[in-house]
Amino acid sequence: MALHVLGPVDAPYAELADWEPARAEIGRLDAVREATEEELLAARLASGEHRAAIAEAERLVRDSPQREERWCLLAPAHYQSGRQAEALSSLRSARHMLDDDLGIQPGERLIDLETAIMRHDPALAPARHESRVGDDCPYRGLSGYGPDDADEFFGRDAEIEAVVDRLARRRFLALTGASGSGKSSLALAGVVPMFKARGWTAEIVRPW
Repeated sequence: MALHVLGPVDAPYAELADWEPARAEIGRLDAVREATEEELLAARLASGEHRAAIAEAERLVRDSPQREERWCLLAPAHYQSGRQAEALSSLRSARHMLDDDLGIQPGERLIDLETAIMRHDPALAPARHESRVGDDCPYRGLSGYGPDDADEFFGRDAEIEAVVDRLARRRFLALTGASGSGKSSLALAGVVPMFKARGWTAEIVRPW
């Protein structure tokens, strides 16, 4: 499942802001948008995207600092990213804002969250999701493929052909790319079996 970040949007019915019925609808839509932004960010935290969610949480707080829910999302994002001091600092900022701007005390959730962070409550630990792909599924998620998995490795025929063709003409080839992009699987489950099919020798050398 892909989670998309909602960025700043134009105010609805901006050209009708002076019309009373439009103002009521603008308020309703703004409330829906704010709640949706918070629910989406909460889902990102629940899925383990705490580091990537920090910038969005900070934006939401800047947009509507009076909404406690947003501070209650920002603090866990910092905490789960190993930034306990920043998490507690954000909660102190929430306290000052509520007191100075609204003249109210923080709600129970904000207080409980601050206590949980100071106590390193295990319930605040980052989410960890293990792969649940069944044995009968040919797609392994992030698990790598080896030389014995050629029959299950698919979808990269063009790249395999390009690598083998290049090595038929050159003595050296480096596969580069982001971590987890499938470089090792391409080499081990794609190129090595192709070498063997052509009668070539392939030696696999791994670093200690």
